Amino acid sequence: MNARGSEIYLLGAPQIRHNGTKLNLSRKKGLALLAYLAVNNKPYTRDTLSTRCGPSTATSRPGETCAGCCRS
Repeated sequence: MNARGSEIYLLGAPQIRHNGTKLNLSRKKGLALLAYLAVNNKPYTRDTLSTRCGPSTATSRPGETCAGCCRS
């Protein structure tokens, strides 16, 4: 995927580059969410994304660990 100077490589070790600079995401769920959005290439609401992230292992509230990825 390449949009406005951004590149996402999902084969092998995932890589994200913006204007040629490699970016590092500190959370695996953030990378998974970005990959999901790139592959599906359509808009989703925050509620839908939080639901699809599934429950956290540390809490019983669904999507809580993914909530930070869905904030603007």
